[in-house]
Amino acid sequence: MNILNIAYVAVLAVLLLRYTKLKGRFHKRVFSGLIVSIIGLLYFAFFQERYTTVFSSMLFYLLPQIFFISAFYLDFKSAPELDKRGARIAIALAFVISISYYLVLRKDLGILKIPVMLGLFTTCLMFMMAAFRNLRVNKESFRLVVGAVLCYMVAEGLFAYQNFSQEIPGISLIYAVFFTGALHLLVVGAISRKLIHTN
Repeated sequence: MNILNIAYVAVLAVLLLRYTKLKGRFHKRVFSGLIVSIIGLLYFAFFQERYTTVFSSMLFYLLPQIFFISAFYLDFKSAPELDKRGARIAIALAFVISISYYLVLRKDLGILKIPVMLGLFTTCLMFMMAAFRNLRVNKESFRLVVGAVLCYMVAEGLFAYQNFSQEIPGISLIYAVFFTGALHLLVVGAISRKLIHTN
């Protein structure tokens, strides 16, 4: 399953490169996030299992998200005054999701509360930045990217729950489907992206 994940994400990176030529900072940052994701998958497949050390787990969890967040921010920055109501809804949803998930896991985290809170913050920030692209890019790209982030949140949330709290039967397959599905939607959304407003 790990090899299939790696191969599929590598194919997605090649497709993004082929169809966009990495023109512009948005596509470069999404591509960088994909490359870091591939490196992380390789590391966890061949060197060390995920969640056995805090540093490597956090590094390969946070770094791809930072690239994706910075890419989405470019679209938001093109017209930051648009859709304030949508922004408030996205912030409220992110807050509810993060607090609810943390309360579910809190009793099982022990000394890992701070790293998990940091991970929740970056994931919710990624969701908010994806939502903030509304009205700034074409609808197809917006919907695909929001769908990608939601799939990403499900994949990582279930995988963390499996490791910190309770075993989930078939988690490897579930994670692979949602994780690769998320990156697939992200790449298609990046390829189809058309910026509506420019500074």
